[in-house]
Amino acid sequence: MATETENGITLPLVLTIGGTRVLGGIGLGLLLAEKMDGATRHSVGKALLAAGIASTIPLLGRVLVQSVCRG
Repeated sequence: MATETENGITLPLVLTIGGTRVLGGIGLGLLLAEKMDGATRHSVGKALLAAGIASTIPLLGRVLVQSVCRG
């Protein structure tokens, strides 16, 4: 049921990309926040930021490959 837009990007892909950005943003926010114990905040923040970045790279590659193949 995933319909593609003109450039081949589906709604589930857009939602997945958005979710990875949220993970990265939360991780970055925790790194900058002062609400948690320092060591805990840094550990959780680094893990979330890394998860956001690591999951964005393959998705970005997929979008770029789709746009090059179609264009």
